[in-house]
This record gives sequence, C-alpha cells and structure tokens, in this order.
Amino acid sequence: MRVAVAGAVAAVLIAGVAVAVNAGGGTAGASGTAVATGTAKVLRTDLAATEQVSGSLGYDGGYTIVNPAGATNAAVTQAQQALAQAQAAQSADQVAAGDSSSSSAQAIRQATAAVAAAQLALATDQGAQTADCAGAAAMACTQDTQKVAQDQAQLATQEAQLATAQLNATHAAHQDQAKAAADAVAVQNATTALATLQATAANPGQTYTALPALGQVLNRGQALYAIDGKPVPLFYGTATMWRAFQPGMADGADVGELTDNLIALGYGAALVPGPHFSAATADAVRRWQAANGVGQTGVVRLGEVVFAAGPLRVSAVHPAAGAAAAPGPVLDVTTTSRVVTVALPVSKEYLVHAGDAVSVLLPDGTTTTGGHVRDVATVAVAPASGGGGNSGPTVAVTITLDNPAQSGNLDQAPVTVNITDQAVHGVLAVPINALLALAEGGSAVEIESGGTRRLVAVHTGLFGASMVEVSGAGITEGTAVEVPAS
Repeated sequence: MRVAVAGAVAAVLIAGVAVAVNAGGGTAGASGTAVATGTAKVLRTDLAATEQVSGSLGYDGGYTIVNPAGATNAAVTQAQQALAQAQAAQSADQVAAGDSSSSSAQAIRQATAAVAAAQLALATDQGAQTADCAGAAAMACTQDTQKVAQDQAQLATQEAQLATAQLNATHAAHQDQAKAAADAVAVQNATTALATLQATAANPGQTYTALPALGQVLNRGQALYAIDGKPVPLFYGTATMWRAFQPGMADGADVGELTDNLIALGYGAALVPGPHFSAATADAVRRWQAANGVGQTGVVRLGEVVFAAGPLRVSAVHPAAGAAAAPGPVLDVTTTSRVVTVALPVSKEYLVHAGDAVSVLLPDGTTTTGGHVRDVATVAVAPASGGGGNSGPTVAVTITLDNPAQSGNLDQAPVTVNITDQAVHGVLAVPINALLALAEGGSAVEIESGGTRRLVAVHTGLFGASMVEVSGAGITEGTAVEVPAS
C-alpha cells in the first residue's frame, strides 16, 4: 500500500494527487488516503511509438471493362465491295490495254508495209526513169518522171501515216500505263482500308443478354457477360486486345496470349505456343467457338473476349440486361487481392516507406493483423472542394495484408492503420503507470529493494503503447518498481 508519511521534503503528483517524498524514501498522500499498489519488473525490450490513421479495406486494382468501338459488319462489307470494284476496274483496264496494244501494233505493221510498198514502187520507177531518159524516148522519160514524183508523194504519205500510228501507239501506251498505275493504287488503298477495318472489326452483337452479379468472381474461360446470347469470356493476359485475331495478322505478344489461353482451356490440339496466328490457331479458335455455341469463323473480333492478368471480381455493372450493346462501360472490376488504402496527409508522408511493417485494426474492431506498405504515391491529391475530412493534400498509400484470409470480404470497409513513428531496440522500460510526476519537474519511479521502497528520478525516452523507456541511477533490468494495483 502507498501510505501517508510525515516529514515531506519534496512534492510528487500521483494520479493527480500531490504527495511528498520524505527523507526515508516513502511517499505521503496529501489527502491522507491509501492507494493500493503492486510491482512490475524493469524490462529490456524493443519499443515503438505508433500513429493511427484511417484507411479503407477493399480489393486491389480497380478498372472498367468497356465494350470497344470498332468497325461494323456494314463497314467491312462496304470495304469488301470497294475492293472488288477496284479489282474489277483493274482487270477491265488490263484487258483494254491489251486490246489497245494489239490494235496499235496492227496499225504500225500495216503502215510499215505500206511504206515498204511505196519505197519499192519508187525504186522501180526511178530505174525506168533512168533508162528512158538516157535514150531518145522523150515521151517515156516524161511519163517516168511523173511516176517518180507520184511515188515520192505516196511514200511521204505512207511515212506520215506510219509516224502517226507510232505516235498513237505511244500515247495509248502512256494512257494504259497511267490507268494501270491508278488501278494499282486504288486496289492497294482498298486492300489497306479493308485490312484496317477487319483488324478493328468489333463484336456485331446488339443487346446485352446476360450480366454478372455484384461481387461475383470470374476465372479464365468464364463469361463476363453476353451479347445476343453469345458469351464474352475472360482470358488471362497482360496485353490489351487492340486488334482482331485472324489469319494473316502480324505476329505479336497478344497472339501469344490468345494461344496460351486456347491451350489452357483445352482447345490447343497441335497448337504450339508463340506469337504467330497459324492455321492451327484458327482451328483452335473454331473449336473454342463451337464449344461456346457461336459461329465457327476462326476469327476473334474486338469485344468478343476480354484479357486480364488474373481472376476478376465485379464491383459495378453499368448496363441492364436488354440494353443496347453500344460502345462504352460495361463492368467495373477489381482483382481478388485484398489491400488497405490510406489517404495520408502530405505532412505525415515521412512516416511511411515501401516495405514498412504496419498493423491494421480490422472492421470488427477487435482483430488486428499485420501488413506491409506496398507503395506510396508520388503525386498528391488536393481535398475535394466543400468536403470534410482532410483539410490538406494527401498521398495514397497502399498496404498489403500478411494474412488476407482474416480480412473477410467487405469492400470499402473502414479500418485503423497503426504506423510506426519511432522505434528503439534493447532499452530498459517500465509500465507507463509506474511513472510519478515530480512537482518540481521530471519523473521518478518507486523501486523496491530488500523490503524497502525508495523514489528514484528517471529520464524518460520513447513512450510505447503501455511501456516507457527509462534510464537513471539504480535502474537495471529486473528491478522491481511500484505500479498501481490492477
């Protein structure tokens, strides 16, 4: 018992009551009342001071799954028709160019033959002219001269016609070449346009016919939702689907993910893992499509499958069954991993670092579990205007749980996170309620030794949850100190 003793030399405050310290080391209560006491040992231990912050327990990695916008069937059909028309025009122009080339060649051959005939006639008449004009046959010489003049005129005419035929052939060839080049460009453009539309061809369905329940967890191969009665399943992978899967597409990591899923789901007979969309890949797609009751095209369009890194949990559903399947949000999802998020005031950011150990008081108010800081955001968030809560900017802190199974399945549940502010190791400590506040300042503890008690001044260090670091003369490990009886 702490009892009243006369002869006080110093005042002490115990639980708000002034007491005196006498020469013999006893204590005297100013009120004259006795206080029940017990003893505790000075311990060598580790202490930590923690700061409590509010957090939210939920699921990690939230994002939205959308029904993607892409090329429609009508657009693809129009592009196919445009390509067919371009190819038909190219074929027709090729035939016309062949006919024109043949006609030009025929005209040149005829003009060349006419020139040759005119040259022969001229040569013959020139020979007769030479013979007749060398003799006395003046009449024959005159006639021969007239014939030579006519032959020369005829030759000039035929040569002009040959030149015209050659020029026409050149012009026709140039025109045909220009048409051929234009046709090639038109076919190439139409081919590119069709390939682009085919690569972005989207799910042609019109209506959402099935949607998941809130909180439902979905695994590989299970349908996230259905459009026109056709399931849109979950495949595992980290590459976002950005193009349709089809024969002739360029190799890529997304194709490798498709291949891995087809194999994992049991449709990969003769299919070799890799980034190439082969004939075997198309066959595997057809087997998968047959099993899901959809058209066996061997092609997977945008929106006909969704890739995610692992199982998903549905946190929100945007459309209702029967709504039009327009491009836009369909589901909000998270991973199945449990985490705690804390909006930590920037002024306290120094308290936490990635990898730090923390403790979390779970929503039941009694269970505490360990955790570790996974990451601390590098961008601060200003408080919402007009809102309560934090008055200054905060940074997001994400905490993983050491034993997630303890956390239940509540989403956005409030929790309390204990963050270590300071820590000391291997120090001497006593229960906090062993401290006596000296009226003249400082602290003391009452120690018991050999059946006697005496007051010893101590220096205090770090305060933990129930213990305080102390040091001073006569304070050693195992020393008995007085504490209020429990």
